[in-house]
Amino acid sequence: MALGDGIRRDVATVSQEERDLLLDAFLKLDTTKFYPDGVSYWDKQEEIHKNAHFAGVDVHAGPAFIPWHRVLVNRLEQLLREIHPEISLHYWDWTTDPRAASAGRAALFTGTFMGGTGNPAGPPFQDFESTEKTDPFEVDGIHDHIWREVGAAAAKADGTPDLDADDDILLRSEFTAFNRALQRAHNLAHTFIGGSIGNPHFSFHDPFVFLLHSNMDRL
Repeated sequence: MALGDGIRRDVATVSQEERDLLLDAFLKLDTTKFYPDGVSYWDKQEEIHKNAHFAGVDVHAGPAFIPWHRVLVNRLEQLLREIHPEISLHYWDWTTDPRAASAGRAALFTGTFMGGTGNPAGPPFQDFESTEKTDPFEVDGIHDHIWREVGAAAAKADGTPDLDADDDILLRSEFTAFNRALQRAHNLAHTFIGGSIGNPHFSFHDPFVFLLHSNMDRL
């Protein structure tokens, strides 16, 4: 696994050095890189994703789902490489529990990588805002920072997401069937992480969503 070879891999299996560089790039996109309108490189990606909904663009239920999100993933990877050219936007294998470490696999939700699993997610993303209401009828439903409810829904007894195995998705050789199966797994992965990621309108506040979508892109 050569650092800088341009290959996306299961992020739980890459070197600690590369995870550290990936985290550093996420943080610097929010704090050191800005567009002329004053919006950070990081926040701009969230704006693009959210504005597609507001503009009535069907980027989830229709045939644009796969290619449109692929562009977002590729775009973010290019921006990360402006910070550290040697890194890749690795993926979370959404058939695994991101909280658990095992032989050859690191836990992803830690204070030194992707943050915690509660409300708020906390360090190292304590400054990543998420200022939308979870429900339009809530009076106090504002979460001012990203939050997570990992495993509260769409979980198997072993703590892994309750969704189809990769092979079951890849058996669909016709595009419409494949798109439907992939989107179902994608939706359940969002639900499994919960919190900010559980709502498509503001899921892209949370950097972990890009590891989820990199896995979708892999499939």
